[in-house]
This record gives sequence, structure tokens and C-alpha cells, in this order.
Amino acid sequence: MHFAGRFFRAIEARELLRRQGMLTFAPVDAHNGSRERTDLVRVIRAEYREMPGLSVTLEQAAKLWHADRHQCLEVLEELTREGFLSRVRERYLRSGGERS
Repeated sequence: MHFAGRFFRAIEARELLRRQGMLTFAPVDAHNGSRERTDLVRVIRAEYREMPGLSVTLEQAAKLWHADRHQCLEVLEELTREGFLSRVRERYLRSGGERS
């Protein structure tokens, strides 16, 4: 299956899970922020592993993962510092020599 087909299939599956209450990312707060942040990091890593050609802007990432823009930026920048992602202009994509 080509990249676009896998991408839209993944979005549909994620939307179904979100509607069933099985996938949620609320803005970070003092009580549950670390767990939700860890979940968001895990989901973003998994998506980039599943779709190596994935390249998204911050706004696209926030919509894709139903995350607060600020929270999403923090996670994307953390993954960039780790070398898992690269940022080219305003897009985040998987690095060539990243650690898994």
C-alpha cells in the first residue's frame, strides 16, 4: 500500500479509537501531565516508525494526534534533540540515523 493510503488508514483508526474514548490527549496539567506526555511521545514514535516518510508541521501534528499545540511542540522538539526526528524548515520528519 502506498504512503498516502497507509496515512489515511492510520488516521481513520486513530479517530475511531478517540471516539471510543481509548485515545485521548488532553492539555498537560499538574495531576496527569506526565502520563499523557509519555503516551503522546510513545504514539508519535510509533507513527513515525510505521510511516517512515511522515513529514508534518506543528499544526498538522497537533491535529493528527489530537494534542494541545504547546504540548505537541515540546514533544516534537524533545524527539528532535534526541535525534529521533529532524526539523527541516517547519516540518518534522524521521532522522536517517536515529535511535529507536
